Amino acid sequence: MTARKIVITVDSYAPKTNGIQRVTQYQAEGLSTRGYDVVVVTSDVKGAPSEEKINGVTVRRVNAHMWHMWHRGDRKGFQETVVSACADADLVINVSAQSFAAAWLFPVFDMLRCPKMLIMHGMHDFAWKKTDFRSPKAFVMKVVRNIRWSEFYHRNLPSLRKYNLVTHLHGQDGSFRWFEGKGIGQNRVVMNAAQDGFFADEVAFDEKRGLISVGTYCAGKNQKMILKAYYRSGIDSPLALIGPSKNAYFHKLVRFNQKLQRKYGIRDVSILAGLPRAETISRIKSAAVYVCSSRQEFFPVSVVEAMAAGTVWISTSVGVVKHLPGGVVVNGVKEMAERFEELSRCLNDRLILAEEGRAYASKNLSEGVAVDVLCRCVNETCEKRKGSA
Repeated sequence: MTARKIVITVDSYAPKTNGIQRVTQYQAEGLSTRGYDVVVVTSDVKGAPSEEKINGVTVRRVNAHMWHMWHRGDRKGFQETVVSACADADLVINVSAQSFAAAWLFPVFDMLRCPKMLIMHGMHDFAWKKTDFRSPKAFVMKVVRNIRWSEFYHRNLPSLRKYNLVTHLHGQDGSFRWFEGKGIGQNRVVMNAAQDGFFADEVAFDEKRGLISVGTYCAGKNQKMILKAYYRSGIDSPLALIGPSKNAYFHKLVRFNQKLQRKYGIRDVSILAGLPRAETISRIKSAAVYVCSSRQEFFPVSVVEAMAAGTVWISTSVGVVKHLPGGVVVNGVKEMAERFEELSRCLNDRLILAEEGRAYASKNLSEGVAVDVLCRCVNETCEKRKGSA
């Protein structure tokens, strides 16, 4: 029997690194190891070939990029590449409606003769929050984003209705509720997952010390909040911030940490960059508490990884984190500092939370489970061929 051919379009893929890239890559490679012929069409990368094979997946790169809220590059070339790849495909999967990987294909949907599936990684949240009023710039950007994406979804609603199946990160995710409300496609849940290396067989607090946070150094990840809460808490545990590289925000954090040390005294804080992945995983597994301070996330992979590692998490109220076990949600610096103090004192509370998170992740949030769920969605869509010619 000939292997089913799956074409995936996504705005970023290896060697680029980010959350969507990581999830899409384990999904694509997981489908490949299960016997599917997988082709990924994505944005080009300086120094990378226009086509290559990565772990069994054919990767084709085109001059196409996201620039803030806008799509830039060779739109026609991207469309032609995808239409050609789909000529003998059993299914095309577009990742994220708001990216060029989906939006640029809406005008040529009728040329894609195979069934169509959309993988959502959340969608723009039109609701106003306190953080939208933190500065004049934040307020203006919120207005602009609301206008931009309101027009986008209204204009492209007919194309979105052509998807045979749409997956979302969680049943409580805003995109799930919005698509259901608009009667768009069959909606399913495919949650994010952690690499196998993160999973702990049991919670072992005798080896766990300190607080840790991992993520790109930027205002969106808001690591300054963690430093503020840490110094205000007065706890003795060390704190480690880890990012992929040193950038302007990294140096801003270093200076801010020095300022806080002058005010509160010298503390055990490490601001690190470029650590090997294996060392980062080890540090998360050996931490007492994982901290997520992001201003916006949908289903943060870092929290999933902490759950798998049996590490309690503290997170700002973003995305679906309030629906996840194994940690606590906070609103503001004061509340984060209080949770630092409480979890530092209460070993039994940490033990209960960590075990809840680890057990849930072991059952639901491994890459193997996620790919199995995706395979069922793929097979369902291929077999129904609803909406295809």
